[in-house]
Amino acid sequence: MVSRPHISENVIPDIYCHVKTKIKELLQELPHIFVTTDLWTSDASAFVNDFISLTAHGINNNFELKNYCLAVFPFEGERHSGENIAENLRQLFQDWGIDEQVRAVVTDNAPNMGLAVTQVVKSLLKCKNLIMFLVMCSSRMSSHAGILPFRHLGDFLNSCSSVAVQASLPHVKCKTELATEEWVLMEQVVSALTYFEEATKSVSQESACLSDAIPLINSLRRVLERIKNTTAMDDNAYSPEYNAFILNLIAGINDRFDYLETDETFILATALDPRYKLRTFTLQSTSVNASA
Repeated sequence: MVSRPHISENVIPDIYCHVKTKIKELLQELPHIFVTTDLWTSDASAFVNDFISLTAHGINNNFELKNYCLAVFPFEGERHSGENIAENLRQLFQDWGIDEQVRAVVTDNAPNMGLAVTQVVKSLLKCKNLIMFLVMCSSRMSSHAGILPFRHLGDFLNSCSSVAVQASLPHVKCKTELATEEWVLMEQVVSALTYFEEATKSVSQESACLSDAIPLINSLRRVLERIKNTTAMDDNAYSPEYNAFILNLIAGINDRFDYLETDETFILATALDPRYKLRTFTLQSTSVNASA
């Protein structure tokens, strides 16, 4: 009978080496590679373990999109500094033989990840889903109880099946008791955030492209501007807290996504996409540069 040590020490490593060799051959069919990477800590065991992941994406000569999960390896280094992350990425790139093929890296919004990526490649692409989440979390709504961070919205809605139904009740018992006007505010907020939900679903699809970023963010801007104009025309229907919430969302999008129409990679991807071309740019200078 084959023993467990034999399987773990011989069979599995042999399979891994065989698969790795095959994937390295397939990677050579991708002249240009984009990689996604992340870093996290697991405290599931008695020892704290840090891991770094690496996934390669590219298009082969048959114009087929290929995705390969290359590594989820223990992170080398005591600190999650930009220099340590960069060194780990370099080692992974060299180990898989793709250091000359990597064109850009997609990662989260952490400063240390941004610093690391700029040390190993020229182009850094930040995860749009995470940035939209940060935009929403940075928004605040005022109430008689103080400041209500958006991240606590789930607590308010957890014990009710419908915000609209709860809004008609004079008193609601839940984790945090809200007045009727606050339930109305919650309903309006949920309605506004529906657009962010749809945007998140859109960029989370397997078919999502880099060219979707500028049209998507500009669409969100237009929707929020329309909501802002609507609330300005009817002060009785919308509270000052809701107006401030919408303004915070607009400011958050402008602050975190303002670079998109000045980034050559995003501009080129959007202009070359037949669905968008030059129609979705809001800056005249961007359209001129893209058509040049």
